[in-house]
Amino acid sequence: MSVAHKDVTPLDNHHPYRWVFTNLTERLTLTSINNAELYKRALQLDNEKEYVLISTTPIRWKEFGSTTSIPTTIVARLNPSPLITVVETTIINSNNYSCVNLTSAANVTLISTPNITAATNNAQELTLVNRGNNSITFQSEDDLTASLLATTFTLTPVNRIAKLIFITDLDRWYRY
Repeated sequence: MSVAHKDVTPLDNHHPYRWVFTNLTERLTLTSINNAELYKRALQLDNEKEYVLISTTPIRWKEFGSTTSIPTTIVARLNPSPLITVVETTIINSNNYSCVNLTSAANVTLISTPNITAATNNAQELTLVNRGNNSITFQSEDDLTASLLATTFTLTPVNRIAKLIFITDLDRWYRY
């Protein structure tokens, strides 16, 4: 059976996941499910696993498989994406991770030095994702002595993602 693109509903969207859950509790407490959502996929962020809805009465999920972050470094390391609860002394080690999910219990400006450690190779990439409901501000050297960031930026609940690249000759992380 074929479906015309104009007939695709929001439940039949083009995204790989119908739901994105923070943790097991959030996934298991979902109650607004109908039969049209059977066999849709969900991503659970804390364990980076995918699930498929296999029953609506009762609601049952089947683990689809595990996922890891997409490698973004030029050496193509497959590093897991940690979830870090931000405190002002947070140091992000870019040599171990290519994607870091962040959350905070309040709006915060990071004051650790350095905020993000230097990369070991040129063109190292790092993706920062704010998964919470509060703003997280990263400071440049203009605002924070010895910071390796070229510019100050804030990850908000609306603008959640920052992609950074490290240029060794300039000894700085640049946002792009």
